[in-house]
Amino acid sequence: MQFETIIQDLWQEILVALILATLGLLLGALFWDPESQSSTPIQGVLNQFGKDAWKYCHKKRDYILLATVFLLAALLAYQFILAGSSSRTLNHVLREGKVTCGVNVVTPGFGFKGDNSIQNKDITKDDVEGFDIDFCKAVSAALFGTAENWEPVYLNEEERFEEVRKGNVDVAFRNTSWTADRDHSKGVDFGPPNFYDQLAILVHAKDVVDPSGGVEDIIGGKNICVATETTTYDNMLIYEGELETTQSIEIDVVKAQTSNDIRNTDQAFTAFFSERGSPRTCDAVASDSSQVVGEKFKRTNPEDYIIYGDDPNEFIAAELLSPIVPENDSLWKSLIAQVVYTTIRAEELEINQDNVRGFFNAPSDTVGPLTKNFLKPDKSHNFWKKITKENPYPVLSIIETVGNYGEIYENNLKGIYPDEENGEVKRGANKLVKYGGALISPPL
Repeated sequence: MQFETIIQDLWQEILVALILATLGLLLGALFWDPESQSSTPIQGVLNQFGKDAWKYCHKKRDYILLATVFLLAALLAYQFILAGSSSRTLNHVLREGKVTCGVNVVTPGFGFKGDNSIQNKDITKDDVEGFDIDFCKAVSAALFGTAENWEPVYLNEEERFEEVRKGNVDVAFRNTSWTADRDHSKGVDFGPPNFYDQLAILVHAKDVVDPSGGVEDIIGGKNICVATETTTYDNMLIYEGELETTQSIEIDVVKAQTSNDIRNTDQAFTAFFSERGSPRTCDAVASDSSQVVGEKFKRTNPEDYIIYGDDPNEFIAAELLSPIVPENDSLWKSLIAQVVYTTIRAEELEINQDNVRGFFNAPSDTVGPLTKNFLKPDKSHNFWKKITKENPYPVLSIIETVGNYGEIYENNLKGIYPDEENGEVKRGANKLVKYGGALISPPL
């Protein structure tokens, strides 16, 4: 545990105690009558003591008032300084010696538990794997120099924001879209996107006459199930109106929660895959492309399904999947952001798991200044020094633990996303800006 953490917690308790004591004295001065008669011996003793104290304080009242004001002002100023250089979430993480990370466990490639069982929420870090899971490990590596100091907590769609807002989890990497409305209404803050996604719709291939015929042939006239409390639902309502207005194409967006058996996206997919005959509740399911692709990938017969919307020419809506953290904790938010940016910056500099130790140990005159400052920042411009005193080289730890962004992507999503023509895994917008994608990191 860091010494500064103990000091701050102690000062917070002292400050609260002194404020309460001062309020007590003020109330006593207002409502206590020094001339009141005592009815019991104990009250008599207390009353006499109170009279003596009152007389003394009355004589010295100006000095006492001035000293109290200065004391409270100093304590408040010191607390303000501490608050600007520390974080309640970071302090909690350091006290516990681990990061509690909210995750998904049903989306292959992102957060997946092998047996696909989500009835028991008591999962361990050995139960889950995926793209988002690696970012949980990266936070642990940055703070503690190891990927082992973290604990997963399964969060479904309904509880993810509330659990983060309450502080029950320190950060959530759980395929959650960042929107302006959520940013100011959910009681959480968003980190930078760690995956640029888009809305997609999964349909049965047998229900599509001509897969190349366009939107009407693929989804026209279908009941499309969507979970409420998701950006997908809002975007699908807009898309439904747009299709009807501009192309006279009708679809029916079905609220997942209107059915007793379908309350969230996971259950909508279950209904979609299990329903037989006609009419069906769910002719199709809409969600993030990452989840739709993962659900298709899990099937033993993926060729029986068609995805609409995962191609740039079929764009419906963007989904910026981002980590979420407790609101108004700027230092913790910055730490999570720097973890994400570190993986991107490493790929920009062509630093990976295999060569990072070599760059780190190389003589300074043989390594370029960008690489040197990235791995061993100058003390006067070192963000990490403020928060990771237990781990002197967090960048090295992150890259050695999970690799750069490209490695994280390929290690978890290769085989789920189809390959490009050159044989590389399809990354879409999740490529570096210099390669035509959206990924870029600010200088660290």
